[in-house]
Amino acid sequence: MIQVATVRELNDNGMAKVQIRRLTACGHDCSECAGCTQIITGETVVWAKNGAGAKPGDVVTVESGSAQILAAAAMVYILPFFLFFAVYLTISSLLAGAESVLPVVGGLIGFLLGVLGAIGWDRRARRKRSLQFSVIEIKQRCSDM
Repeated sequence: MIQVATVRELNDNGMAKVQIRRLTACGHDCSECAGCTQIITGETVVWAKNGAGAKPGDVVTVESGSAQILAAAAMVYILPFFLFFAVYLTISSLLAGAESVLPVVGGLIGFLLGVLGAIGWDRRARRKRSLQFSVIEIKQRCSDM
């Protein structure tokens, strides 16, 4: 996955602290589109390998592994809903048509377990630093601004 970021600071290990501006879900910068207004969904600050030699204030292109991003998305978005429906359908089939709130309660418990699993996976990924970022290109030097 390739994103645009601004370098905030450097450290002695060849790493740069970059601020990545997350844009709309459609993936384009709405500020460049005459038909809509800019909707920023948030900003993320991460440490990235500074192979391009960027300096603070530079606007850079940052790359991260797509597989790790997709795994994170699956854990956060898919796992809770999968567990909800799996538990709901399992309890419903065991009760064989009897009217009860147990399938719904079980489904909600499955959903919460999925959310807790996603939180645990996120904490483990942060500890292991499994999501790596790299500065691959300087789009605009700070002195060019």
